[in-house]
Amino acid sequence: ECCITGCTVDTLLEAAHIIPYRGDQTNDVTNGLLLRVDLHRLFDAHLVTINPRSLTVEVASSVNDAGYQAYHGKRLFALSPKPRILFLEAHYQAYEKARLCP
Repeated sequence: ECCITGCTVDTLLEAAHIIPYRGDQTNDVTNGLLLRVDLHRLFDAHLVTINPRSLTVEVASSVNDAGYQAYHGKRLFALSPKPRILFLEAHYQAYEKARLCP
């Protein structure tokens, strides 16, 4: 199921790399998230991320849609394995940079 929405429709789910695939060092289950297709696109565009300290979803304010903004602040991984924090930190830094320099 999508780690953010809980969606279980197989055709709407994709495995997403937290940081881009760069060979064996990033080909690791802890560098992946199962996301709904639309959230995967937003994640790759650094418009959605996961705060590595709080493990909560952050949605950029430029995503002007109440449906997506409803996920902002949602806590993840309470009952499921966590991805590697190092990978989350790298994605979060790219998200922060994208917010400052759109």
